[in-house]
Amino acid sequence: MQRVIPLLFGVLIFFSAHADETGRATMWRNDGVIFFWQTNLLFAGQGTCVVEFMFDAAALKEPIADLSLSVHVLGPKQEDLGVGSFMVKNPLGGASVARFQSGVFEGISGWEYPGREEGNPSPLCWPGITLKIESAVGKQAGKQVDLVLSKQLVFKEFQKVNVKLGK
Repeated sequence: MQRVIPLLFGVLIFFSAHADETGRATMWRNDGVIFFWQTNLLFAGQGTCVVEFMFDAAALKEPIADLSLSVHVLGPKQEDLGVGSFMVKNPLGGASVARFQSGVFEGISGWEYPGREEGNPSPLCWPGITLKIESAVGKQAGKQVDLVLSKQLVFKEFQKVNVKLGK
C-alpha cells in the first residue's frame, strides 16, 4: 500500500509498507501514532539542500531509540534517484521534553545525479521531488519496531504561512 503526501516547497513524500521481522511500537492507545512533518527545506551551501522533519511521540508508552528512516528519492517524473537514510539522534518519546525530536535528511552519500558535474544543485533543491519513506526502524524496550510497517507513523501537512515585513 502506498500513500502520496505533498510537502512544502514542492517536495512529496510516500509511505510504503514492506515485510520485515519487526513489531509494533507500544502506545498509550491501540490506535496511537507518531506524527511528523516537514519543518524546513534548507539550502546548505554549494548546491546542497536538506529536508528537516519534526516528530511528535506523545503517544509512545516508552521511548524509541536509534530511529532510522530509509528514504527513496524520486525525481519530478518519478525517476529513481537513489535511496538514503537519516536518523533521529535522540530517543523519541518518554518524558515530555523528549516528546518532540527532529531529524535531517541530507540526501544520499556520494550522490550522482543529472547535472551534478555541471554544478547543478542536488535533487532535494529541485521542485517536484518525492521522498518515499520505506521504513522507520528503531528499538523500543529492547525490541525492534518499524513505524511504517505497523502504520504508526503519520505525516502531517501544514499550510505555508505568509510572512510580510513592514506595516
